[in-house]
This record gives sequence, structure tokens and C-alpha cells, in this order.
Amino acid sequence: MSDFLIETFAVGYLQTNCYVVSDGRFCIVVDPGGRAEKILRFIEEKGWTGVAVLLTHGHFDHILGLSDFAKLGYKVIIHKSDEKMLQNEGNLADTMGLRALPDVQADVRVSDGEELSFGEMTFRVYHTPGHTEGSCCYDLDQKYLFSGDTLFYHSYGRTDFPGGSDEKMISSLRKILSIDGERTVFPGHGQSTTLSSERAFFGLAE
Repeated sequence: MSDFLIETFAVGYLQTNCYVVSDGRFCIVVDPGGRAEKILRFIEEKGWTGVAVLLTHGHFDHILGLSDFAKLGYKVIIHKSDEKMLQNEGNLADTMGLRALPDVQADVRVSDGEELSFGEMTFRVYHTPGHTEGSCCYDLDQKYLFSGDTLFYHSYGRTDFPGGSDEKMISSLRKILSIDGERTVFPGHGQSTTLSSERAFFGLAE
């Protein structure tokens, strides 16, 4: 299968982009930052079987709805360096005056270059520290890149939070923008973009 169904939900305090991605039978959820009931209702109405949550990183605005999915048996997938945020260590919820979020255990701790398959969907993991130590991007079918807070439209994620690094962010951006071929980029906030557009913007055009 060469194409997939991708639905975007802007959720939570910071209008985080949550994505539901399906091959028509199974689906995964990327960064459930809120409105879990709405997202789950959508999945149920579509008749899809939800199997996993892919987390681009562990900040609160990307995991606010996570516990609802975990309770239903969705596998929770995150890089090991951000796993601690699922237990409220450094996920920045306190900066918004929020109560501690429900603790969630990771089921899978990903590494750079790893491939994850769900039904007909296969995602390649790119570890892209800079926004957080464990930030990751997920490349689907060499067509779609879920970039979290690493890469936005003509911008990139903040590096001034704990675990952030300007040097690592620059390295991660070069890594992502150097991926062969074109991708539609689905970021953690704001509008979608493409790798070619971002290569041109950052002065790395081929």
C-alpha cells in the first residue's frame, strides 16, 4: 500500500497537532496532547483498530491524553531518554500550573534507525535531540515525516528547556533535511510543510 489516511487534531493548551494514521484497518496515534475522547470516538467511527501511540517527545502538551490510550491497550512508544517524562519528571506540566499527569509506562523504547511496523504501515525512527534529549521523528513509507517539535514550517523547536541544546538541534535539523527524497512534514504545531521547502528555507537546497 502506497498511501495512508492521516487525520489531524489540534488539541490541548498549546494546540498540539495529534495525528491519527491508518492503513484502512489498523491505526496509530502520534502525540495525543488532549481531547482523547474525541480522537477515540473518531477511530471508533472509522472502524479502525488502534494499536500504538508514537511519541515524538515527552513534553506535557504531547502526552496530556496519553493515559486514556494506554488504558485501552495502545502500546506506548518513546525514546528512552524521554521516558522519565511519562512519570512527570521534566515534562513541563508544572510550568502551566497543571497537576501531575497520570503516570504511564512505556512499552517500547525506540532507537535511531529502528523500524516499527503496524499492519501495512512501517515507520523509520530518526533520533533528533535538541528540543529534548529523546526527541524523535517518524518517517512513514518514505513519504510522510512526523517531526514533533524538531522541525516546523520555516522554524524549529525551542532549545532552552531542560535537555535542550542548540548544538544538537542544528545537528538534528541537518540530519532530517538531508534525508533522501521528498516528504510531507507533519509537525507538532502549526501547518504542514515539505522537506524541499525547509531545505530551501534553511539554505540546504539540493
